[in-house]
Amino acid sequence: MKNKKFSKRIKLFIASVIALAIWQGVAMKIDQNIILASPIDVGKRLVSLLGEKEFLPVALFSFGRIVFGFLLGTFWGTVLAIIAGRVENIEILLKPFTSTVKAVPVASFVVLSLLWFGSENLSSFISFLMVLPIIYTNVLQGIKSLDPKMMDMAKVFKFSFLVRLKYLWLPSVKPFLISGAAVAAGLAWKSGVAAEIIGIPDGSVGEILFESKVYLDTETLLAWTVIIVAFSIGTEKLFSLAIKGIFALFTFSPFPKNAVGEQSEKVCCTVKMSNVSKSFGGDKVIDNFSAEFSSGVTALVGKSGCGKTTIINMILGLETQDSGEIIGVPEKISAVFQEDRLSDEFSPLGNVVSVTKKKKSGEEILSLLSELGIDRKDSLKKKSRKLSGGMKRRVAICRALCAEGDLIIMDEPFGGLDEKTKASVIETVKKHIEGKTVILITHDLQEAERMGAYQVLNVEPRE
Repeated sequence: MKNKKFSKRIKLFIASVIALAIWQGVAMKIDQNIILASPIDVGKRLVSLLGEKEFLPVALFSFGRIVFGFLLGTFWGTVLAIIAGRVENIEILLKPFTSTVKAVPVASFVVLSLLWFGSENLSSFISFLMVLPIIYTNVLQGIKSLDPKMMDMAKVFKFSFLVRLKYLWLPSVKPFLISGAAVAAGLAWKSGVAAEIIGIPDGSVGEILFESKVYLDTETLLAWTVIIVAFSIGTEKLFSLAIKGIFALFTFSPFPKNAVGEQSEKVCCTVKMSNVSKSFGGDKVIDNFSAEFSSGVTALVGKSGCGKTTIINMILGLETQDSGEIIGVPEKISAVFQEDRLSDEFSPLGNVVSVTKKKKSGEEILSLLSELGIDRKDSLKKKSRKLSGGMKRRVAICRALCAEGDLIIMDEPFGGLDEKTKASVIETVKKHIEGKTVILITHDLQEAERMGAYQVLNVEPRE
């Protein structure tokens, strides 16, 4: 990875040298500084600018206003995106505004803003106006990109708003916000400086550029352009680092030293399904299915597509039956889904902590992860996205066991595990599900036997 980054930097350096060489060559060919100053002359002018007493006040004037507009646009774009992501009517209401801001030329807004605000704060407002729809669109896309299956997982484990924010929404939004900010930072500076050139506020970069144009001072014009580019890149990089730091703070999972509250008592529950039917798009998947699940392991077996997952989704409340009755479903349910459904930005410990509500200490969780074959270092340090498929599966199992549901649903929980690992994991699971009602979906009758299933229900596919 380090070699790849170093190679990329070398290539970027070479590309920059080539660009400067072409610029120098074209400037030498034209040989008229008024038309195109050479990079050497621009560099000399840049050095002299840095030594002038007017440089810092002018730079700070424009920098402060444009960055303020950028940050304000980023804040409100994010807030509005979160609201629109939760309320569809708000998204529809904001659509004409965002489309208009994207389409209308900057110059039109500048002229109107001069009438409203005057020239001094013009660059702040224009930067804000240009940044807001970009951030809004990107963050909204990040919210919408969240896997619905992750939302189903959060519903089953009864995540609170804050837990959903921490484990689902923030990790989903982060790359979209950083990507949007990279575009928005450049646009903020381009539009902000353009506004200053039109409004010509005293002591601004725009005023300097306007005067450079009037006096045909190309060297000063290009030198300030280099400074603007540097400010734009710096704004983008600093904001990106700040966002990563803030996200790291919000997505940090503290190590729970002690369990808070008493351990939940084991409650024996019995779930009954009577004449349950379910159709999708006119195709009947389940027809008059009846079963009773009580303390111990019940295995649902059958071919793929026969409706096993639909049955458990109805018990979990993720689907509603068309007819029939389901009773006895407890308040506390935990599940191992077909997919791992882990939050990729969190460690194995962090994923498990998300469902325990601090009722288990960190050492208890690490102990169970260790029993499942995941060592302490991986449990604490590695992000889940860097784990192997088998390790992710075991973290999902650990999460379900630590959630201490009175009903535990396991949908193909041992998929992707080799035989040796599977045997060890099954023994660990059996030890921790004692006294619970467990529904196990599997294709393997031997797997059901090894789990100690007291009943095996064969789900027949509909013709």
